[in-house]
Amino acid sequence: MSRNSMNSKQTQVSNDVIPAFLTPDHIINKRLKEEKAALAKANMPSITDIIEEKSISQNEEAISDFVIRESLHRAIEYSSLDLFMQPVVTLPQRHVDFYEFYGRLRTRPGIYLAAQDYMKMASEEHIISRLDTIFLTNCLKVIEKQRRRVSKPLSYFINIRPYSLRDHDFMHELSRIIAEYKDIAGSLILEMHYNSFVMLSPAEKKIIARLADIGCRFSLDHLNDIPTDFKYLRDNHVSFIKLNAQMIIESGKTEKGFAEILAKKNNLDVNGIDMIIEKIENEHDLIELLDYDIIHGQGFLFGRPDFQGVYVHSVA
Repeated sequence: MSRNSMNSKQTQVSNDVIPAFLTPDHIINKRLKEEKAALAKANMPSITDIIEEKSISQNEEAISDFVIRESLHRAIEYSSLDLFMQPVVTLPQRHVDFYEFYGRLRTRPGIYLAAQDYMKMASEEHIISRLDTIFLTNCLKVIEKQRRRVSKPLSYFINIRPYSLRDHDFMHELSRIIAEYKDIAGSLILEMHYNSFVMLSPAEKKIIARLADIGCRFSLDHLNDIPTDFKYLRDNHVSFIKLNAQMIIESGKTEKGFAEILAKKNNLDVNGIDMIIEKIENEHDLIELLDYDIIHGQGFLFGRPDFQGVYVHSVA
């Protein structure tokens, strides 16, 4: 039974967020028509033609690989990775404080692949750094547009892969892009895998420090437990850690486990590190988690990742 007697609230979205029926489909469909016309002129079949002419059940793997590869190169040509966003809310009020960006690859109308589904092939094609650059640039454009619409700008989580820090060309481009959008550097929260973060080299830590100097903050995810290296995290500019809701709930079922979580959270608070609970999917779990004085939550309960156009702030 939960230690918190607060009543469950209905799922809601902050009043400063309004739905905007903005979908990139009309733009992308125009691109597809242009591409199909160009291919027809060259007497070559389009992706859609191939899918229509062949049985997916007979050639599923080959066609899938073909479609992903062609979609990747189309994304590079048109700088057209689609952006999805998911809100991160304050608890228990559920006001939106942050958004997290996700890059999605559009393979067919209404079908989008998450990064884990296309990164292996992107690596084989040697285009990961170009995709990362497109993703980051498009994110910054959306952030800049949002900042012009509101009086109180929000902050945004953007995933950055550790090997990108080791890519000289990408880091040069990253520095150039952020310099171009330097007024919004303070709105950027760059997020990476915890295990990758603790393995950063001294040179990579210098890059982190340089980005922190211009206002960027950092977040870690994929943690198996609440970290205890509080000073290391603070000294390396970490402002947020994300923890799985079920992991916290299971760990806190005993009195000892509950006390340990509270003690670790207190140490994080003292060191200026915000503990965000992610993958909160239902009201029952939320009530359990509120016992820990959680300030921020993320999950389907508050909003699924959706087109960035769905989350448009009204003018304050």
